[in-house]
Amino acid sequence: MKYSKGIFTRRQKKQLLRLSTLLGLAFLIFCGVFSMQQRRELENRQLTTEELSSFMSFYEYNKPQWMGYFEEKGYGKKISGRELTEFCHTLGVTDYMDLETISKGEIVPYDEFLPVYEQLLTLLDTDHQVNLKEMKLDGKQCQVYCVEDKIIGFKSYVKKSLISKVIAKESTHTDKENITVLLKNGVSFYRKSCYLKVNSAYTRISEKQKEKTVKKDGLLSFTKTGKVSSPKKKECVTLVPKTKTGRIYLADRNGNVISKGYRGTLKVYRYTSGYVLINELPVGQYLYGVIPSEMPSSYDEEALKAQAVCARSYVYRHMDQSNNLKKFYAQIDDSTTYQVYNKSAESSRTNKAVDDTKNVVLKYKGKIATTYYYSTSCGMRQGYEIWSMDKTNAGYLQAGMIHKTKTNAKNLSKEKAFKEFMEMDEKGFYEKDYPYFRWTVKISYKDKEDALNKAILARKKASVSSVTCLNEKGKEITDLSGLGSLKSIKVTGRYECGAIEEVTLTYQKGKVKLKNEYTIRLCLAALKPEITLKDGTKLSSQMLPSACFYIKSQKKKNLELRGGGFGHGLGMSQNGANELAKSGYDYKKILNFFYQEVTF
Repeated sequence: MKYSKGIFTRRQKKQLLRLSTLLGLAFLIFCGVFSMQQRRELENRQLTTEELSSFMSFYEYNKPQWMGYFEEKGYGKKISGRELTEFCHTLGVTDYMDLETISKGEIVPYDEFLPVYEQLLTLLDTDHQVNLKEMKLDGKQCQVYCVEDKIIGFKSYVKKSLISKVIAKESTHTDKENITVLLKNGVSFYRKSCYLKVNSAYTRISEKQKEKTVKKDGLLSFTKTGKVSSPKKKECVTLVPKTKTGRIYLADRNGNVISKGYRGTLKVYRYTSGYVLINELPVGQYLYGVIPSEMPSSYDEEALKAQAVCARSYVYRHMDQSNNLKKFYAQIDDSTTYQVYNKSAESSRTNKAVDDTKNVVLKYKGKIATTYYYSTSCGMRQGYEIWSMDKTNAGYLQAGMIHKTKTNAKNLSKEKAFKEFMEMDEKGFYEKDYPYFRWTVKISYKDKEDALNKAILARKKASVSSVTCLNEKGKEITDLSGLGSLKSIKVTGRYECGAIEEVTLTYQKGKVKLKNEYTIRLCLAALKPEITLKDGTKLSSQMLPSACFYIKSQKKKNLELRGGGFGHGLGMSQNGANELAKSGYDYKKILNFFYQEVTF
C-alpha cells in the first residue's frame, strides 16, 4: 500500500487555497459593509429627547427635570428643528445664535445639533463646567462632553472609519487674515443711534451697494432703526478708508469724538432692536488695538511680545469656534468676554511687539492653546482643575510658584498650609511689589442677607451646579427667605494650587454652598466688602480680587479676609511676565514659564 507524502494531494491543496482566498475576500467585504453601515448609522443619527436633556443637564435644571420639561411640552422621542428652535427661544438666546442651518420641520441630525450646542455652551456655560475629553469606551476612542467626571454627551468617535464629520481640522491662520469684531455698547450688542466721524476720505457703500465718498472730518448719522430682525450679510452700510491712515471714530451727535480710532472697514447693520457695528480688519492690526488695552505699553519689550503671542493664540482659537456672534457676522467682540480691544491708544512699542512676533502662536500637543491670562498672581500659578478641565486637553495649565528660586507647586489644599504660604517671606516672589499681590478685605454681614441671597439666587440661575441651597433638614430649596440670618462663613474646600473650591454659608435654618472661584468672588462681593491693597489703596468692587484668600478673623458678624492676586490666576500673570522680562527672560522663556510643555 502506498502513502502520500502529505495529508492532502497537490490538487486538494490548490482547492483549499482557492477556498481560503474566497473566504478571506468574503470576510473583507463583510467588514467593509459593516464599517460602512456603522459610519452610515453614525452620520444618520438623530437627536433624541433623552440626549438633549443630558446635554443640558449642566444648566439650571438636572436631567430628570429637563426630561419632565420636554414631556410636558409634548416633545416626541426625537427632537425636530422647530422644537429645538423653540427650546433655544425659551432659554432667551435666539437673538445671539445662528439657527439658519436647522430645518424647522425635520428631525435634527446629531451632527447638525453639535454646532448649536457649542453656541449654547458659549452663551450659558459661563463657569466652564462642560469640558471636552477624549477617552476609550467599549474599545472605541471617543470625544465626550463632561461635567467633572460625568459624561453628558458624545461629540464623536475618533477612531479610524468612525470619524464624525463634525471634527474639523484646525485652520492655519496668519496676521494678514481678516477678523470681524463686534463693537459692544456696554452690555448690549445694539445701539439706538450711532454717529461716526472719519479723519480722511472714505468710501460709503450703501445697503443697495451704491458708492459715495465721505470727505475728511465727515460725520455720519444713523438714527432710524430697521424693519428687518435679521438682515443679510450684505444688507449694511460699509465704510472703507481710501488711505492707510484712515480711521473711524465713534462720536456724539455734535461730532465730538468719544472713542479711539478704528482701522479697517466698519459695517453698520440695521436691526429692529438697533444698530450693530462690525469692525473688519487684519488680525495683526486688530492686535495693535488689543495689546495696549490689555497690558501697559510701558512694560518691558519681552513682556509685550509674550502678551502679543497670548492674544494672537487666543483669537486664532476663537476664529475656529462657533459662537453667539455668528448671527451678527462677527467672530469676537471687543469686551472682556474675549479680549479688550481699542480701549487704549496704539503705541509704537506695542505695535512692534505684534510685528516682532508675526504669526507666532502657542501650541499644546500640536493644537493652538487657549492662552488664558490675568493681572496679578498671589505667588502661585493656578492649575486647570479650578475650571474643571482635564489634563489631556489642558495639561499646559499647571500649578507652580511664581518665584525666583522656588518654582515647584506646593499642596495648599489645607487651610494651615495656605495660610503659611500667604504669610511666608515675600523675598523672591516676582510680583511682591505690586499692590494686588497682597490685600485684606473687611466685611460686615449684619443685616445684609437680602442682598446676599439675591446675588446667590441670580448666580444659581446662571450656573445651577455652582450653588447648593439646603434647609435645616438638608433638603435642597429654591426659596432662601426661610433661612433666617447668616451666622457664619467658612472655607470648606480648597484646591492644591490655593484657590478656594467651596465656601459654606451657615444660616439659622440652613446652609448655602458656593462652588468655583467666580461664584465665590461674585457672591461675597454682594456683602459690600472694603478692600485694602498692599500699598494702602482702599476700594470697593463688584467682585473680590481673587479666590486665593483665607479667613483671618470672624467675630460678631465681622469678617476679615487675607488674600492675594487679581484675576482667576490661570495661565500668564501679566505683572509676573513683566518682572520675568526685567530679570532677563525673553518672550519664549516667559511663556514656557507660565505654560508647560508648549511649542511655538
